[in-house]
Amino acid sequence: MQHPTRVAVCGGGFIGLEIAEQLKNRSMAVHVIEAMEQVMAPLDPEMAQYLHEEAKGIQLHISDPVAAF
Repeated sequence: MQHPTRVAVCGGGFIGLEIAEQLKNRSMAVHVIEAMEQVMAPLDPEMAQYLHEEAKGIQLHISDPVAAF
């Protein structure tokens, strides 16, 4: 059975970011798709900016809602 090499995580909240990190640790190419202007909406924009900069190779798609599956 082949394992996926690329994944998309819909939502940049706590659970979505935790899943993205674990998938990245399994050597997958990870894309986080977030409709809002930042990941972790409850954080101040300055704190969220730190998360954007420290994404560890995870591709963030901010202000980009999922249009269809």
